[in-house]
Amino acid sequence: MIEAGPARIVLEFAMIVFTVHEPPNPPVDRIERAEGLAFVRDSFSTFAAVLPPVWMVVNKLWMALLIYLLAWLAMDVALAAAGVEKTVIGLIDAAANVVVGFEASSIKRWTLERRSWTEIGTVVGRNQAECERRFFDKWLQD
Repeated sequence: MIEAGPARIVLEFAMIVFTVHEPPNPPVDRIERAEGLAFVRDSFSTFAAVLPPVWMVVNKLWMALLIYLLAWLAMDVALAAAGVEKTVIGLIDAAANVVVGFEASSIKRWTLERRSWTEIGTVVGRNQAECERRFFDKWLQD
């Protein structure tokens, strides 16, 4: 447990953000609609930064995977053709993977949008359960 101090204060007030997405042609019944919603956390993804292709396969982000692989291949071929050392190319690849980690949430949202999902809200809370509860409390009232 963290003792009292600045670190504890930051952890107690740390909030996370989720965007909420609804599939195309949702059911009329609100309860059935609720089961189909997707909550996408807006945060850095270590998994996406360390193993981008595997992360994309696990999340079924096929178009993003294709774009990533083509960009990676083109970048590495261009850098090698320009005479850049393999070590530097490896560092550039690692930096690109970190960018994927930061953009993981945006990649998921882009894929949902491409699949005709609609963003229906944003919610903030201390954890996913609290965010879901807050969202559904408001959404079910409307």
